[in-house]
Amino acid sequence: MIQFARGTSSVAASSNSILSAGQPFFETDTNKLKIGNGTASYNDLPYIGGSGGKKYATVVVGTSTAGYTADQVDFLCDGVNDEIEIQAAIDSLASIGGCIKFTSGQFNLDSGPVTITDIPVSIVGEGFGVTVLNCSGADSSRTIYFDCADPCEIRDLCVLSNRGDISKGAIQSSSKYFKVHDCMFKMTADGATGLYISGDYSTVFNCIFEATNYQGRSYSTGFDAAGGYMKVYDCVFGANLVPYNTGWSANSHMMVHNNYFLGNPGEASKYGILLGNIYSSNEFPSFGLSLDPNCICVGNTFDYPVTTGYTDRLLNMNEKSIVSSNIMIGGNTGVSGTNDTIVTCNLLEGSAYPISYTFGDTHWIVANNRMDGQAPRDSSEDSNFVSSGNVAIAYQ
Repeated sequence: MIQFARGTSSVAASSNSILSAGQPFFETDTNKLKIGNGTASYNDLPYIGGSGGKKYATVVVGTSTAGYTADQVDFLCDGVNDEIEIQAAIDSLASIGGCIKFTSGQFNLDSGPVTITDIPVSIVGEGFGVTVLNCSGADSSRTIYFDCADPCEIRDLCVLSNRGDISKGAIQSSSKYFKVHDCMFKMTADGATGLYISGDYSTVFNCIFEATNYQGRSYSTGFDAAGGYMKVYDCVFGANLVPYNTGWSANSHMMVHNNYFLGNPGEASKYGILLGNIYSSNEFPSFGLSLDPNCICVGNTFDYPVTTGYTDRLLNMNEKSIVSSNIMIGGNTGVSGTNDTIVTCNLLEGSAYPISYTFGDTHWIVANNRMDGQAPRDSSEDSNFVSSGNVAIAYQ
């Protein structure tokens, strides 16, 4: 009786050895056969009598833990070190790129990152309620890394970031025009980051970012935006996390609109636009919304408890910012800022100091606002300050 060398496709792909000329190898999980030629590595050999070796536009990845079998999918995971099969699936795509389609089930990335280079790839699930990527890999900087010049995408799945030392996100991208949508990111460890994007012109929409509470507080980051010219819209940022961090000098020109922030509101990069967002919580966040220079904040709602803490400021602006047509409720201070600031047509309620203005700051214009508090100061008190058409303003 003759027996072929045999094993699973994932083991063979991982070893990627060179089969001797005429040496067969049978994949027990796919029922496919390859025969060596003495020179080509295993992954470069075609399958015998089948479609293996061809490059596809769409590859289906399933897991046996959800009941899938090898004849139902192109690559079958088993719930342990699934990054091996996932990487093999990505490497099987044609040079023009393609789609990795995940079935329902949980895929565990245990021992290292999955890297996407050179080709555009879309990673697609069946919905964030049914497809889960559990990112707990040993690589401390990322678990799935998009690093190519072409646009890539991830959508319709849930990402678990349960390692507090994944400082640059369970999902990380340096690709331009990267797109993330219809996903849920769950940070289940203190210090974990769900999504990190350093590529310019990226878009994040229709996503949910959620963090668990760690000993009463979490420092998890939902979205770390290190690139420029990004759009973030129609997302929900849950409590117990820093929703988006923009503490990088390279990032600018972000448009953040129509999002809901429950808890910490985050930061806005220079030349940023914030439009139509809702910032709300049952307790005052650890910090308010902070604007870098040259930002526009229009049509947003801030709804926080009224406090007496001096640093509890709903909105802290840097120079050359415009704040208009916002509803701002709560805090100890509504708006504070520095030079060249325009505050107009806002409604501020509950703050002891609706506007915090320091003598010496230059070129303030405050007009047509409705605020609880003291009567407005006359402009003659400070030539740097112009006030017009306001009702009941209080200054510090």
